[in-house]
Amino acid sequence: MENNKNSQILTDMKLFFDKKDYKSAIEILKSNSNMFEPGVYEYNLGIAYFKNNDLVNSRVWFEKAKQNGFLSNELNDALEEVSVKLEVNRLEESQSFNDSFNQFSVSTPVDAYYTVSLLFLVLLAFFYKKIDKYIRVILLVIAFTPMAFYQLHVKNYKSIIVLEDQVVYRGPSAMFEQVQLIPKGMKLLTGKTHNGWRYILTPSSHQGWFNTDKVEDL
Repeated sequence: MENNKNSQILTDMKLFFDKKDYKSAIEILKSNSNMFEPGVYEYNLGIAYFKNNDLVNSRVWFEKAKQNGFLSNELNDALEEVSVKLEVNRLEESQSFNDSFNQFSVSTPVDAYYTVSLLFLVLLAFFYKKIDKYIRVILLVIAFTPMAFYQLHVKNYKSIIVLEDQVVYRGPSAMFEQVQLIPKGMKLLTGKTHNGWRYILTPSSHQGWFNTDKVEDL
């Protein structure tokens, strides 16, 4: 029964698309969001926003679909097309090693950090009596490093989409020098926060502070 309703909703959406009534397509999808898996819902919503020429919201929902495990060539192509139209693709692709490492860190599931730590703790317990005490200390430090890195750093990283053009300042206030401009639709990785301001980690070319009123967390 649920599949029949899903099919009917998608059929209605196609009819709205044919009429170029994209706002109605968005409304019917949002009002029936509980009828779809999160990734499927977000992907279709991204398509509807794209057809309505709302590129920023289109990218937001495509990115959310990707994070929820909706992986397909169609989604990748759609994301690439949106980023090109928003003219943010070159800014995001010109990443340093540090940028790539930060992106890898935040995309790694939290379970992976704890699994690595647990593996080293098991090794330490298994070989405890057979290894030198200095090696024990080294293994203990290594064992807790992934957990500590996640808790102290990665847990505070946030992937966001900027909804409007934003000015980047050298410090967490408009009193500081303006150092950069973030175009709307750009994907950023942010770290520390201060009184409604966030520090940009990635891309490193745009590092600095900006006000977070007009952003969407992923």
